[in-house]
Amino acid sequence: MNNTTKTFNQTTTLVLIDAGVDNYQQLFDGVVAEAQPFILDTATDGIQQIDQILQQYPGQKTVHIISHGAPGCLYLGNTQLSLDTLKQYAPQLQQWDIDNLLLYGCHVAAGDAGEEFVSKLQGLTRANIAASETLTGNATKGGNWELEVNIGKANLTTALQTEVMGTYSGVLNLQLEFAQNIGGSDRDLGFGIATDSDGNVWATGSFRGTIDIDSDGNNDLTSNGSDDSYVAKFDSDGNLQFAQNIGGSGFDLGNGIATDSNGNVWATGYFEGSIDIDSDGTDDLTSNGILDSYVAKFDSDGNLQFAQNIGGSGFDLGNGIATDSNGNVWATGFFSGSIDIDSDGNNDLTSNGLNDSYVAKFDSDGNLQFAQNIGGSSGDLGLGIATDSNGNVWATGYFEGSIDIDSDGTDDLTSNGFSDSYVAKFDSNGNLQFAQNIGGNGLDEGNGIATDSNGNVWATGFFSGSIDIDSDGNNDLTNNGFFDSYVAKFDSDGNLLFAQNIGGSTGDAGNAIATDSDGNVWATGFFNGSIDIDSDGNNDLTSNGSRDSYLAKFDSDGNLLFAQNIGGSSSDGGRGIATDSYGNVWATGNFEGTIDIDSDGTNDLISNGNDDSYLVKFAENASPTEISLDNNSIDENVAANSVVGTLTTTDPDSGDTFTYDLVSGNTDNTAFTIGGTNNDQLLVNSSPDFETQSSYNIRVQTTDTAGNTYQQQLTINVNDINETPTLEGTSRGDIFRGTNIADNYSALAGNDIVYGQGGNDHIEGNEGNDIIYGGNNDDTLDGGVGNDILNGGSGNDLLLGDNGNDILNGGRGDDILDGGLGNDRYNGGAGMDTFIIGPGMGIDLIQRFENGTDIIQLEGIGFDDLDIVRSGSSTLINVAATGEALARLSGINFDNVGADDFSVPVPAP
Repeated sequence: MNNTTKTFNQTTTLVLIDAGVDNYQQLFDGVVAEAQPFILDTATDGIQQIDQILQQYPGQKTVHIISHGAPGCLYLGNTQLSLDTLKQYAPQLQQWDIDNLLLYGCHVAAGDAGEEFVSKLQGLTRANIAASETLTGNATKGGNWELEVNIGKANLTTALQTEVMGTYSGVLNLQLEFAQNIGGSDRDLGFGIATDSDGNVWATGSFRGTIDIDSDGNNDLTSNGSDDSYVAKFDSDGNLQFAQNIGGSGFDLGNGIATDSNGNVWATGYFEGSIDIDSDGTDDLTSNGILDSYVAKFDSDGNLQFAQNIGGSGFDLGNGIATDSNGNVWATGFFSGSIDIDSDGNNDLTSNGLNDSYVAKFDSDGNLQFAQNIGGSSGDLGLGIATDSNGNVWATGYFEGSIDIDSDGTDDLTSNGFSDSYVAKFDSNGNLQFAQNIGGNGLDEGNGIATDSNGNVWATGFFSGSIDIDSDGNNDLTNNGFFDSYVAKFDSDGNLLFAQNIGGSTGDAGNAIATDSDGNVWATGFFNGSIDIDSDGNNDLTSNGSRDSYLAKFDSDGNLLFAQNIGGSSSDGGRGIATDSYGNVWATGNFEGTIDIDSDGTNDLISNGNDDSYLVKFAENASPTEISLDNNSIDENVAANSVVGTLTTTDPDSGDTFTYDLVSGNTDNTAFTIGGTNNDQLLVNSSPDFETQSSYNIRVQTTDTAGNTYQQQLTINVNDINETPTLEGTSRGDIFRGTNIADNYSALAGNDIVYGQGGNDHIEGNEGNDIIYGGNNDDTLDGGVGNDILNGGSGNDLLLGDNGNDILNGGRGDDILDGGLGNDRYNGGAGMDTFIIGPGMGIDLIQRFENGTDIIQLEGIGFDDLDIVRSGSSTLINVAATGEALARLSGINFDNVGADDFSVPVPAP
């Protein structure tokens, strides 16, 4: 409890905000001025904190409580106020001297449980109560700030500023983003799950017969025999990308799956007889005995890269798999007798007793690097494996009696009872660094293990009675019933940091565990009846049937942040769990009949047969809702790669960033590219033409930091620009008078007169003896065939005489005069002009040539090939070898003409 950031006001309204909700500081800062806010600490009892506040500040009339909720339940601090705990907290509740109690937790008043809870709470507090029966919070996530249930006509005063209610990005529970069943008419089970760096999720398990994986009504896989393993890939939105069965005529099952930094996926399980892994009709592996483990590697598209069986003549099962930062893969399971791990025909390991665990390391190409058995004279199983950022590997499972872990002939651990869990740490070379048993005098088993970014390791499993986790001789946990799950945290040296049991009066088991980038830990398993997850003496979850799956989230200190059951009226179990880089959590398991995943009272999945696998995603980040382009039109004729506009995204989550892609669905995507400094600008690939296509339809996808996507069609319109028309003459002599814009003329045959006027004109005289005036600006004048007169006027003009004896007057500006064939007359005028001459082009007269300013460009000949001679007051330019006259420079002194007055074009490469 704290109120350190605001001075207490003399008010009769309190707003109590649980620190477990998203962005609680935003809510705290947004409380209305006439109310007094407090923050409830998640590490201590919330009811006790509220008691202290009310005792310290008596006379309060209205109390608002903003916290996570569920039907008939509020999460307050590290405890719950629910139907199960009302009796426990009755003495405190009866002392709450308030008139109005407003409860904002999601669904707290929903359903029969919510109705009963609100009614009993009113009886204890004697306050008027208003409570939510829907999602509370952000509207785009389905939430609101309305309290739909009002008992006793509570005074519905406002707790938060309107702006804060509008901009708050969260809802007061974790959102179910996706749910998918995998199954057919028979028994289908989900066991392992993993995510990759692109936000995709990979799942493995087993099925019998045929299964539909994406609920499109079509079977995606058909087993080759009794039971097959499956490997399935989904994108971040849950769309099926790939599915592969692994199996033969016998019994085959997939247990573990992992991804590496290169996007490959590795799977393990076990098989009987022979199996085809890539559906090419050829057996890829054949077992050495009754059952063998397998390790298979697929690339990101699902193509088989490597397959290896691990086994001997007995029963050998693969259960867990993990990769390290160097691309190596580590596998664990158990075996009987002796096993060959690399198919070289030699036994790599021999068990010490009935069954031994194994830990095996392969490089990225599947070459065996290390193998170690863990066992003694009895039955020992390896069930889970994980790596840390330093290249160490951690393994868990269970054993009976005593076990040797490093093959030095000495027992490293001895069980406290019938069977104990073990946690063992090896360095990257396989040297044992640490070993710890977890157990008491009963049956105890370790199933899942994970590491966090700080080098800590988290383990889960189940136990009976009491267990000692750190070998100090004291019991660290005592179960609540027959079996309880446990969650234990160790530091990198193996010192116990935290331990928590999860259970009730019957049988409960922890099966898998994972950590996220924020240091939180997620656990899954199954339970019967009701379970207490945080040892506060209150039940956190109650199953819907005989057995439900559970999902539980703890922070790095072990405080419970979230709990959710997944189940229906039958038997359901959680088997695998994983987190992605966007903060989402994915879980798999199996269910019968129907299951409610988010406790809204509605069935989310229906099985296709006996048992189906499930795949679910929970997220705290909402998906984008709209894409905008700040400009949706572009002028025709703009240059290629011009910017059309900038893309923006509407998203409920404040501070999200986005990436954009053009996605399939519209044919015009190829006309555009998304680029720019921030990769948020739409660029046109080539110059558009209105007359060819007046609009384009594209489809853009935006992806937020959580990997959630949204797609939207956008229309880009092309603006019609008043382009210069081409005016064509007739075969008679025509007279054209241009405009002050750029004109195009084609005079055709006849002796034509054309006046270009203003603008950069393009005038073609074509046949006939034409007179062309370019006028102002930079014009192109092409006289065509005939004896033409071309007047460039002002501007930098290009004058092309073509065939005939033409007169080319450049006028003012830097002009290029090319008379073409015939005896032409050049008059450059003012400016730096270029006169083009060459063999076979006729004898041209160049007037007003300015030494040092104008240039004579030679075509088909070089300067050294010329014979330059005096002719009176003029200068003649001839071909030295043939004597052919090329041009006469009128009034130019022979002594003033040299190489600097000539140029020769550089040939194109």
